[in-house]
Amino acid sequence: VVNSVLARWGVQTRETQIQSLCLSSISSGSVVAALRNNIVKEVEFKKGKAGHFHTSEKDIMEGSQSAIVSLCKSPVDDGGERLVSCSQDGWIECFRSDSNIPNKFEVGGPVERMRGCSGTSTVAIGGKENDLSLWDLSTQQCTFRARNVPHDKLDMRVPIWVTDMAFPKLQGGTKQDNNMVWTCTGYGQIRVYDVRTQRRPVRSKKLNNFGHLKTILSVDDTNLVVGDVQGHLARFDVATMRINGHFKGFTGGIRSLDIHPSKPLLASCGLDRIVRVHHLSTRKVVGEVYVKQKLTDVKFCPAFDLPDPGNHSLEEHIGKKRKHIKVTSRTRKAGRGSNNDDDEIVDLDVDNSSDSEDDAEEESDGTISNDDDEDTSDSGNI
Repeated sequence: VVNSVLARWGVQTRETQIQSLCLSSISSGSVVAALRNNIVKEVEFKKGKAGHFHTSEKDIMEGSQSAIVSLCKSPVDDGGERLVSCSQDGWIECFRSDSNIPNKFEVGGPVERMRGCSGTSTVAIGGKENDLSLWDLSTQQCTFRARNVPHDKLDMRVPIWVTDMAFPKLQGGTKQDNNMVWTCTGYGQIRVYDVRTQRRPVRSKKLNNFGHLKTILSVDDTNLVVGDVQGHLARFDVATMRINGHFKGFTGGIRSLDIHPSKPLLASCGLDRIVRVHHLSTRKVVGEVYVKQKLTDVKFCPAFDLPDPGNHSLEEHIGKKRKHIKVTSRTRKAGRGSNNDDDEIVDLDVDNSSDSEDDAEEESDGTISNDDDEDTSDSGNI
């Protein structure tokens, strides 16, 4: 696994800009992409000789007049799956591989994001001055419509701007709970909705030092990850309504997040043109790659294996070599009023031939170990 682009597909033009990605239900090695010209394509990546990848594409459907903002998968009653797209003006289209005619109905716009609840036929939509609503794709009926929060202390109406939403994951599985919905807004708020109790949010929190929140993603039943357009990414605890950690290294707005289905890895991308992979527990960057263009969406591809990071860094699994690490230790000279420091530079040449040699003993004369600050530059395939 190396920090490089394995395969490229398409031509970089304004009309073929990718608006949204979704893993295909037809093949685990393919993705579905919604383009700016409202054409939905399935792109399949095949690994050839010498590790090279080959791509093939085919058109699935053509959307409505306005831009497609989101794609997702949803199960059907007979055990299959359908591809669901939502346009900016509020039209949802459901497409099945055994039918050439998509099922289309209106949910009302403007829509900024649509999210599907895994394991159910429920989707959530929201946008600017279009509060959260849940729809059942089987009946094409609205099952929940949120109500705005009360007026503020100046008796002024609170504006609505839903930018993203997420369903909490159930414990011990990949399915999600469609009775609880978490949303983020363009005004820096995180809101928690309980469909079974009331239409207004049961909890709401304004994040300090955060601006326009752009994306939100559930980690488990009580934790989520939220990012904004200023490059802030944090882990948020819904139980306490507090931030319990920040992810570092961003220099531009964050546009998309994704969690690996089986490993504690978080992928992110945005306007700084870099795809980063963080460890969810340590929140350290375990890999990044520069892809030369502004990014709108990122997905983990389960068709390609990743080394299991476990409780250690990915360096132990990849075998990254460390050479000539210079460490400086400063010792104070004895004597009152003496401010002179001695700089001792130690050149460590670490051989990576065996795992036992990676754990070199620290020097007894004050040499500082630099293992915690090492760069692990290898990430998973995205």
